Amino acid sequence: PMKDASGETSFAYEPYYSGAYQTAITANLTIVSVNDSPELTINTGLVVVEGKTIQITNTMLAGTDSDDSADQLTYVLNGLPAAGSLYIDRNNNQVLDTDEQLGLGQQFTQADIDASKIYYKHIKGSVTPDVFAFTLQDGGEDSATSVNGNFNITVNPDTHNVSLTLNNGAEPETKAITHGSSASFTLNLNNKHPKVSSNCNAVLNGNTLTTAAITASCQINVQLFDKVVVAAQNSSSAVVNESR
Repeated sequence: PMKDASGETSFAYEPYYSGAYQTAITANLTIVSVNDSPELTINTGLVVVEGKTIQITNTMLAGTDSDDSADQLTYVLNGLPAAGSLYIDRNNNQVLDTDEQLGLGQQFTQADIDASKIYYKHIKGSVTPDVFAFTLQDGGEDSATSVNGNFNITVNPDTHNVSLTLNNGAEPETKAITHGSSASFTLNLNNKHPKVSSNCNAVLNGNTLTTAAITASCQINVQLFDKVVVAAQNSSSAVVNESR
């Protein structure tokens, strides 16, 4: 039978012996379904900013089972995160109450993930990668095996250093920028021509230097050059002043 098939079926055949086909015989079959093991189909882990709380969605963690529903697929916690805590928002009020914190050996279901009830809350003060271990299981009928896994958590710092260096002898300037925000510096150009290089997409507008959203520490270098005035003779004998 095909995978997940069950129920009654039959087939007919005609025995052949003594040189002739005999009366057709019908064979009746009963196919008994067997509980299949669950499969872990998505386990991407997540990225969280230091000290923040993030929801674990079914695009990050998901299991399937052809003969079990989402509320019958359970994740049993075999190892807890070291730099944060897991919560299940049982009352759906988007507030993580103390009694909603999950402990070792406790569990949540795929239906809880699908209903946006599972959260990871990071403890500010460490950017060390975190992880929790789990076993995905169904009811275990027919000796169905469970699946062990680790859910990895990358922690980005809450702030990043953005440093500005100029070649005019000024002291380098460093700002601590909140993750996802942009940095801004005001330059004293002193009638000089600036050349900006950076690894954080810094753009100069007038004398204000602004970066893109900061997701990692970065460096901005500004070189200031004297403006050179060049007198050039064009075809109509007019004098054109060019600055570069």
